Order: sequence, then C-alpha cells, then structure tokens
Amino acid sequence: MSKRLWAPLYNTFLANTRHSFTKALTLFADTHAKLANEQTDPDIANMYNMLDPIFRDYAIIYANWQTVKGTYKGKTASLQDILENQMTQKLRLWEGAVRNVYTEDSPTEIEIFPNKRAPFLKGTYENRIIAIKALADKLTEYAPLNALQIQVISFYNTLESIRLRQQEKEGDVKRLSVLLENQRIIVCETMYAILGLLMFKYKSNPNDIARFFDFSLIRRTK
Repeated sequence: MSKRLWAPLYNTFLANTRHSFTKALTLFADTHAKLANEQTDPDIANMYNMLDPIFRDYAIIYANWQTVKGTYKGKTASLQDILENQMTQKLRLWEGAVRNVYTEDSPTEIEIFPNKRAPFLKGTYENRIIAIKALADKLTEYAPLNALQIQVISFYNTLESIRLRQQEKEGDVKRLSVLLENQRIIVCETMYAILGLLMFKYKSNPNDIARFFDFSLIRRTK
C-alpha cells in the first residue's frame, strides 16, 4: 500500500498545470501581478524578484511555441535584440552573483568564467547560446549558486526557443514543447519556494497567503 504524500510536500503548482501550458501561463501571470502590486514590502519584493525573470522567460517561450504552431500572431522577442541589448546586463548580474561567493580571479571564479565575457559577447549567435548553456551546466557543480543556475538555464531556454522559432524547421514544435515544459517546471518550483516564504511570513495569519494565488487554478484535480 502506497503512502499518501504529506500535503506540504505536494507541489500543487507542478501537478495542476501539468498538460496545460496555457493554464500555467495564467497562474504564473496572476501571482506575478499580485506580487508586483505589493513590492513596497521588502519580503514581497524579494519574492517578486525571484519570479519575475523566469516568468518573463516562460511567457516568451510560450509565445514562440504558439507562433511555430501557427496559432499566435502577436509580437515575439528577437534573438538579436536580446543578445545585443540584454546580454551585457545579464552578465553583470551573473558575475556579481558568482563573485559574491567566489572572489574574482580565484580558482573557482576562473573555472566558471575561464574566458571572462568573450564567449557571451563575441562569435555567432549559436556559439553564444551554447556558451550560456555551458555556464548553466557548470553552475550545477556549486550549491551556493543554485539560484543563479536557475536564472541562467531559464535565459538559455528563452534564447533557444527564439532560435527555433526563427528557423521554423520541421520538428521545432516538439522541441519547443520540451523547452516550455522545462521552463514550466522551473517556474512551478520557484512558485513552491515562494509559497514556503509566504507561509513563514504569514505563519500567524495564513489566510493572507491566499491573496497571492488564484486557487481556482490550483485545486487538486482527480
């Protein structure tokens, strides 16, 4: 006889958005907006900052997936725009996160950024995307950089989805579906972490947690 999972260990976001990327987008967008509305609270601002970049990546990947399926005609992100205009800012954040733990030019920092910024700013778009994926893979070796690893792999998922959309080759819908599913899991796990933080913050008034989630979308389904 199998044991029923203890309720706090059950990631309701992961379970109840399975098989529905659209439902996931609606749920993520709702919590994202609700956190954004209460950013004057430093604790809530921290949770918003955890969710914001990976939610935006999910939204881009979702749009690309819909575009390749031929069911979406809205504006989608440009690979050139992101790599040319956002990459430097991303690198500043990534370098800062690494060097907050491992001093610049220390052996570990050099292992993570052996060629400094060059692989991310020079070369073909394909090679630059590969460099981002390599960085994400490398960061898995360092537990203190887990949060950064999630941000980097999330950004990679976004860039790869844009590249696939622009190529429009046969089979790209399936590959984009895999990227979108990977991103759904990342966001759901972050939502679960935010739920934990909210439970700690409102341990004396748990009803306050409810205002950050649309419970109509996360009721456990049979």
